[in-house]
Amino acid sequence: MQQSSDLASWSDVTNTPVLNLTNLQDQITVAPSNSNGFYRLATP
Repeated sequence: MQQSSDLASWSDVTNTPVLNLTNLQDQITVAPSNSNGFYRLATP
């Protein structure tokens, strides 16, 4: 996953995905902030 504040420059998110045993999907927790931010999935 990658994050950006301006949609022009992207940086990798280093949070490790955790398996949710309820729905068997990986999830990443993102801390709330007071600024705008965008996220996208990156292919390996």
